[in-house]
Amino acid sequence: MEVPGSVEKSVEDCVTGLKLGEIEGLLRDAVRSGMMPDRLMEAMSKGLEKLQEKYADRVIGTPELFVGALIIERGIKTLFESCGIEKPRPLGKVVIGTMGTPHEGGRHLVKIALEASGFEVHDIGGNKLPKDFVRWAKEVGADIVAVSCMVVYAVPLLRDLIGALKSEGIKAKTMVGGAVMDLDLARDLGFDAYGKDMMEAASIAKALVGASGGAGLR
Repeated sequence: MEVPGSVEKSVEDCVTGLKLGEIEGLLRDAVRSGMMPDRLMEAMSKGLEKLQEKYADRVIGTPELFVGALIIERGIKTLFESCGIEKPRPLGKVVIGTMGTPHEGGRHLVKIALEASGFEVHDIGGNKLPKDFVRWAKEVGADIVAVSCMVVYAVPLLRDLIGALKSEGIKAKTMVGGAVMDLDLARDLGFDAYGKDMMEAASIAKALVGASGGAGLR
């Protein structure tokens, strides 16, 4: 019988090894053996962090990173559905979408990282306008509105979004990322935070809702 530490290492290795077909069985066995779901989630998150580091160092590419994210997504579904585990109270509610273009990949990675970190995520899709973010933020009672911006011509819509949220009295924190964004531009547009990649976005989201310290526009 495996000791808890070795089970967690096996889960982490499953993510870093891109073993998409093994994660469900591994998690089911771990839950049956009495492992706590939060420890399994932490192990998956550690694996994803290591993949992100490899991606930043150009050891792996976007396809491998995306497979890793799919493993996390499948793992979360396995824990909360297949294993019949009740979802813990979320750290907060996040509305996420892509402004003005249909790009999917980066947003989907951030969504998975946020879910793995304990957030309830409402992905409203791509090619959205400020009014779409406002409507969804109201509808779900969002704590954070997260926006991906991939093209320069969509940047003015970001400023419109900040204005629309304020005019509607929506108190949600705002964060932005994407190919055309950087910290200075995010600050100039009025966003509360900028995330350069999926793991930084998850860390910053935690800070925005007070679940960890020190993030945002710094």
